[in-house]
Amino acid sequence: MNDSTGFGEMLRARRQRVGLTQAELARRAGVSVRTVRHVERGDVSVRADSSQRLADVVGLGAATRPPGFRLAVLGSLEVTRDGQRVPIRAAKHRALLAVLALGANTVVRREEIVDVLWGESPPQSCANLVHTYVSALRRALGSPGRIASVQGGYRLLVDATEFDLLRFDQLAATARSLEDERPAEAMAAYAEAVRCWRAPLLADLPDAVRGHPVTAVVTNRRVGTVLRYADLALRQQRGGEVVEQLTMLANEEPLHEDVHARLMLALAASGRQAAALRLFGVLRRRLDEELGVEPGREIRAAYERIIQGAEKPPEGAGRPPVPAQLLADVGGFVGHAAALGQLDSVLGEVSAGRRGTMAVAMIVGTPGVGKTSVAVHWAHRVRDRFPDGQLHVNLRGYAKASPMRPIEALARFLAALGVPPHRVPAEVDEAAGLFRSLLADRRVLVLLDNACTAEQVRPLLPGGAGNLVLVTSRDRLGGLVATEGARSIVLDVLEPAESRSLLEDLLGAERAEAEPEAVVELAAACAHLPLALRIAGANLAASQGGVGEYVRAMRSNGRLRELAIGDDTAVRAAFDLSYHRLGERARRLFRLLGSVPGPDFTIPAAAALLGSDVATARSLVGALAEAHLVQRVPGERYQFHDLLREYAVSLVDEHGGDPTALDGLYQYYLRAAGSAAETVYPTTARIPARDEPARAVRLTEEEAIAWLDAERPNLCAAAVSAAANGRHRYAWLLASTLREYFRMRGFNSDGLAVGHAALAAAREKADRAAEAAAYDMLGLLYYNLSDYRRSFEMHTDALALRRGSGDRFGEAASLHCLGRVLSHFGRPAEQARHHESALELNRELGDARGEAESLNYLGVALLKVGDPRGAGRYAGRALALSGRIGDRELQAKVLHNLGVIRRETGTPAEAMNCFVECGSLFTALGDRHGEAGTAVCLAEALCDAGRYAEADERAWFAVRLGQELGERRQEVGGRDVLGVVRLRTGRAREARAHFEEALGLSREVEFGYGLWTAELGLSEACRADGRHAEALERVRRAVEDMHEAGARLLDVRADVELAWCHTGFGDLERAEEFARRAERDAHERGQRLMGARASNVLGHVLARKGEHAAARAAWQAALVIFAEAGAPEADQVRNLLT
Repeated sequence: MNDSTGFGEMLRARRQRVGLTQAELARRAGVSVRTVRHVERGDVSVRADSSQRLADVVGLGAATRPPGFRLAVLGSLEVTRDGQRVPIRAAKHRALLAVLALGANTVVRREEIVDVLWGESPPQSCANLVHTYVSALRRALGSPGRIASVQGGYRLLVDATEFDLLRFDQLAATARSLEDERPAEAMAAYAEAVRCWRAPLLADLPDAVRGHPVTAVVTNRRVGTVLRYADLALRQQRGGEVVEQLTMLANEEPLHEDVHARLMLALAASGRQAAALRLFGVLRRRLDEELGVEPGREIRAAYERIIQGAEKPPEGAGRPPVPAQLLADVGGFVGHAAALGQLDSVLGEVSAGRRGTMAVAMIVGTPGVGKTSVAVHWAHRVRDRFPDGQLHVNLRGYAKASPMRPIEALARFLAALGVPPHRVPAEVDEAAGLFRSLLADRRVLVLLDNACTAEQVRPLLPGGAGNLVLVTSRDRLGGLVATEGARSIVLDVLEPAESRSLLEDLLGAERAEAEPEAVVELAAACAHLPLALRIAGANLAASQGGVGEYVRAMRSNGRLRELAIGDDTAVRAAFDLSYHRLGERARRLFRLLGSVPGPDFTIPAAAALLGSDVATARSLVGALAEAHLVQRVPGERYQFHDLLREYAVSLVDEHGGDPTALDGLYQYYLRAAGSAAETVYPTTARIPARDEPARAVRLTEEEAIAWLDAERPNLCAAAVSAAANGRHRYAWLLASTLREYFRMRGFNSDGLAVGHAALAAAREKADRAAEAAAYDMLGLLYYNLSDYRRSFEMHTDALALRRGSGDRFGEAASLHCLGRVLSHFGRPAEQARHHESALELNRELGDARGEAESLNYLGVALLKVGDPRGAGRYAGRALALSGRIGDRELQAKVLHNLGVIRRETGTPAEAMNCFVECGSLFTALGDRHGEAGTAVCLAEALCDAGRYAEADERAWFAVRLGQELGERRQEVGGRDVLGVVRLRTGRAREARAHFEEALGLSREVEFGYGLWTAELGLSEACRADGRHAEALERVRRAVEDMHEAGARLLDVRADVELAWCHTGFGDLERAEEFARRAERDAHERGQRLMGARASNVLGHVLARKGEHAAARAAWQAALVIFAEAGAPEADQVRNLLT
């Protein structure tokens, strides 16, 4: 077995163990499903970075990644061989390898090496020392021929598969060559090239190496490549893809105006105009403070474009997919040449650029005249003129049930354009704005079928001049003509010759020619309406009777014409004949289907309505389809023409309805949704339904998700209609069943619609339990949307109702939810009180899962009030209890909390073990919010251990995932770690940019903890730049806010920072006071690593005061803890003691 095969087998085994499909693994790793297949079967051609991302997703360690020699300088200096890191610890050895790498495959002169290693004062034996160092490197690299000796110097031999700098240059050159002819491939090559960079060049080496002239050249190549990548991405309307790389580069080049200008435009292109404008303000202030200048032309031009709204390309990672949503073209289409010509004329205006905005064409006419058929037929004719896609939606404007809301249509369009469900705004104005942004500068055909009002249409209009909107309606919608300049095309019935032609196609020429006069009479009897003609033709094609006989039957049925649909008696007559040809059970099913609330239905849903088995329902629905009374659509689903739905409803009014049938449908939806939800979210508490039927057949997790996704529009419609038609309990039962599905899958807009319907139904029936459950559901969804104020209000209302009704289980749940929101606000004392109350209730009620969850979050609260030991006790009990229950989700949360506690108590290695374990669980559960939070905490622990390159990678992952999820707290946490990494590696200006971004984001979402850590980070960055007054002001502000909120976890860190600030001012007495208080508090709370940092600053203060023995004692105490924790400060303190 080769090494690649071994890695593939390990990957496959790990993937199956954590419960991921190949498709899910591919999505999370950002690779194709084909790549996953290649890796798992040992295909050696798969790129190393792809394999590494796959390994990261499933939690495989670095040792399991693909083997071979690898040299990396685009970040920290790293060497790996056969998947294992090669330790090169000696500073001179590392500096020598870096110099040789910068001149890879060329001769590096011995004089150049000596200059870098010793500067202006080389030892006399420098030549011999260089030879010794080279020999040591050859042994470490495991290949004597890797470094060749040549006249006057040395040559490092590597190729692009082994050396990240060569790989970067190769990919960048490929991308440049593809820009004009194949831009999509160029984008892919650029993306792979810039991913080679993990951090600044040789980030962990001293200035003597980083100051080598070649480093400036390489850095400039990187900047140039990223700028070209950004320019191409913006031209291709894919600006969101370059935000991450531009952000990284902007933080490393805090005064580079070209980089910041592109980043502003890319942020705006990804829908983050506020962040783009905030960046302009930060840069303007920085330029003024550090250089005394105003932003240049490039920055000002970018600012103006954003202000004017000119930079609004599509959102989302990667180019949105090209939707193709048109219905199938109409077979045997005839007639309406004039209408088609008018539509061609509108398209000609768009193509010629004679319109300054998108064009709107409206096809209006009587029911059954063929509006949809004409629209779909013409759209298929011209679809190649709209290369960016075709969108289609039935707005159900004339259905008995409520028409489709604009937000529903927008959610479907945005999903088709590649926007993840959790990124779809809940408010119609925001969703419409995003829709317009996505279609700016694109050519898309939008077909809005069955619109009833101009107000229903307006939010669905794109803004780009290359787009065309085609609307069908029974009404003229004069508001669109007056305001949007819509072209109204009135569709008339077919001409007699066109009607005959259509009937000949349907009946066959021989049969039509046998009864020419009867064919003419049939066309007239159908009023030359295409829908009536097609139904009549279908009936005749299925029978052996003559055309004349059929016409006589239509005429004899005149008594039914009085019940016409609108003014169209011919349509009613055609429907009647089709309907009466059915058997009694098929007729009953047809009538019942008119009451289905959703846009379509399945065979099991029809069976539930009918109260029959599935086989019977399938046979009857087939009969309806053959009679053209229902239409089959993809996915074994069926739907009505809007006129046929009206007709079915009119028959119910005529014959009387069956109220129990709709109950059967609601029960089916509730039963099936409950079965699916229990499969995916087994621990979710739901409102019990006393008479709920037995569960449906158990599904696999993938089947359950697929069913919920497919039925989501029908389930939402069922819940909303149940609230409106008096079946209130189904509204809140469906809402309760679907709560976790909406929350975890990110379908916030649908969830809010169902939640508000459930709330209205519960209020109508004065059902306090259902009302409280609806409030809690809405609170969770608003929390998902970062609307924490409204989330708090919803959970508060739920708590009041549950206490008033004596619902103690519900009271515990609401207390828990409120505690989570209070944690976000930075109010840990209040959070602790809520979780203590929830814990007491759960214990009284015997709810083991609730008790474990309360213990865990109480531990979180105690940690934040500054009691890590107490937090650890609660977390330990929660872990034991969750293990007995066997709840993986709860175990992951508790492990995460334990990791945070162990980091705070100074054991970063143990913390990392917790984070790796809980990260694997979150991945297996599909909990991406948990993955993001774990990435932040793991990055913090890695930073404590001095593993800065790995910390940087995890922090960037958290930032990216936080942005994708809309979870700003994790983005803040990632930024904070990025700032700390840069402080620890001597890049204070870059650090400051990250902390400023974290501070701004924290203010936006009222994230208290994020505000304080950002202020403390900025204080340290200011000190590094010599701005001691600003540093002191920032830390004082943070302390004041923390103490007001009752949050004491950061007290020791703040006191350490205050000690350093006063040391900078020369106020050694105050500095000693803060250092000793920090040392004492850290010891009492068990914060060992922070205690060591307090002892370290105390040693510096005492040394400045001349108390050298006391200073050494303080440093020795710090060294013991730093060494035990594996912290990088240990080496610094050792140097002080030597």
